[in-house]
Amino acid sequence: MSNSKYFQDELTYLRESGSEFAKYHPKLTHFLSEGTFDPDVERLLEGFAFLTGRIREKIDDELPELTQSLMTLLWPHYMRSIPSLCISELQSHSGSVTEKTLIERGAEMASAQIEGTQCLFRTCYDVMLYPLEIVDIEQTNSRNNSSVDVTLVTNNDSEISRIGLDSLRFHLHGEVHITRTLFLWLFRYLDHIELDVGGGYKRTLSPDMIKPVGYEEDESLLPYGQNSFAGYRLFQEFFSLPEKFMFFDLNGLDWLNGVPQRSSVKIKFHFKRALPSEVVLKQKHLKLHCTPAVNLFDKDADPIRLEHQRNEYKVRPQSNHQDHYEVYSIEQVESWNKDERRRKPLIEFETFEHQINQKDKQDFYKTKVAERLSGRGLERYISFHTHNGDIADLGSETILMKLQCSNADLAERLSAGDIAFNTHKSPTYAIFKNITKPTQSVSPQVNGELQWQLIANMSLNYLSLANIDVLKVLLSTYDFHSRVDRQAHRASQHRLDGILSSEIKPVDRIFRGVSVRGNQFKLVVDSKFFVNEGEMFLMVSVLNEFIRLYSSVNSFTELEVFDESTGEVYNWTSLVGQQTIL
Repeated sequence: MSNSKYFQDELTYLRESGSEFAKYHPKLTHFLSEGTFDPDVERLLEGFAFLTGRIREKIDDELPELTQSLMTLLWPHYMRSIPSLCISELQSHSGSVTEKTLIERGAEMASAQIEGTQCLFRTCYDVMLYPLEIVDIEQTNSRNNSSVDVTLVTNNDSEISRIGLDSLRFHLHGEVHITRTLFLWLFRYLDHIELDVGGGYKRTLSPDMIKPVGYEEDESLLPYGQNSFAGYRLFQEFFSLPEKFMFFDLNGLDWLNGVPQRSSVKIKFHFKRALPSEVVLKQKHLKLHCTPAVNLFDKDADPIRLEHQRNEYKVRPQSNHQDHYEVYSIEQVESWNKDERRRKPLIEFETFEHQINQKDKQDFYKTKVAERLSGRGLERYISFHTHNGDIADLGSETILMKLQCSNADLAERLSAGDIAFNTHKSPTYAIFKNITKPTQSVSPQVNGELQWQLIANMSLNYLSLANIDVLKVLLSTYDFHSRVDRQAHRASQHRLDGILSSEIKPVDRIFRGVSVRGNQFKLVVDSKFFVNEGEMFLMVSVLNEFIRLYSSVNSFTELEVFDESTGEVYNWTSLVGQQTIL
């Protein structure tokens, strides 16, 4: 039972009722009168309170088997905890990388041991590793503009033309008010970029050579089902780790491949508006070779020996420390018959393959999610059924499962620099180090509130987003951290108070000689309710991508944001699918 309130309510009722009952049956006073309970009777009352509390909890959940199946099919992210997240920096062993080397997402790293367990993290972005490092950052401010000069030097003085440089991914790291402001200046006030290798070799790049990072499917932090709308993932990840969007790609660097005998380059970002005086950039604020990382990894489950007296079984990762692990998802289920020496795959109920191939009469499995008794984290139960829904008779077979797991709330006890060990899934030439403290693992509420979340998602459409209250509910629904962290809740509520109004109207644009109808979203905000103007800009940038993803392929969206504090108007380019409207 996840909530002790049910237990306490039932126990209080039994004690008070017992005292009342003893008044009418004096012979039982010694056993039931309050203050003189027999110890054995006390244990019985506690046992009954626990069982009846579970019954009440199930009634309050309002048929969780039905809603959980719907959620697993449509929005599986509602049925999974958000694992611990961090930003990791990669470096190469001295002399091991002489040209660009791709480290694909999914590379694994391990932490220092906590109570005998190493927490495992995997990278979420591809990382192009270069023999290159940032050695200096210079900032120049004037009344009307600013510039930031970033000096990069190759390792071992190798020529920059020989390392295969075509683009660089930078990460904005450090204090929120600095990184968010620089993010705003890069995507709002950038005039041009200059490459300078000395000796008169210079190249000017336009502002469209920088691209934001974090919006593509292959840049996701969390696995998402194909049936799920990707826009929800963006909100969930923004509230869980906003630093994942503090990346940008600088393209157009292949010009450097034709520059001879140079081992360094100065990249100058020229802005058409002066940076605020409180923004003082240092070398630590800009990093190369970084990626978000998530506390997820593959693990086998304890085999389940079927007992025909039971309908469902708890899924347990193989470990002597069960509380150090939480099942994120079940990836594969098989039944093993030791007499016939064969394995038979079992299908998940939500795939409906047992209905599609009725002639095969395939067995399937169903899962149920419940909160742990501790109230921290989720646990999963599995049951097995025939093609028509009855409890399956699998004989004396053993169930084998492959899982995706996290280390539950163990990982949040780590600090920056603790996740720095390689595993057998790590490239041998790379060194890992987390540069941020891992976030807290957060579980969704799988109680009666689940139904309201389901209804809210079903009713979402363009017109509902025009209602400012609906928009705020949508944003708060995916802010899981604000439900468990009081400070995060206050900050989240403050941001939502800064969204003042929204409006949607149809507009027509000419695209390739054809009139196309779309929707224009107008949003009024007040940046005073955010950390700064940059944080507001980041959030509405994510909102813009959410709206764009909601647009059908034969339509488009435009977003216009008015900041009531500064009078600034922000416009995002109209898009039809992936095509820009001229």
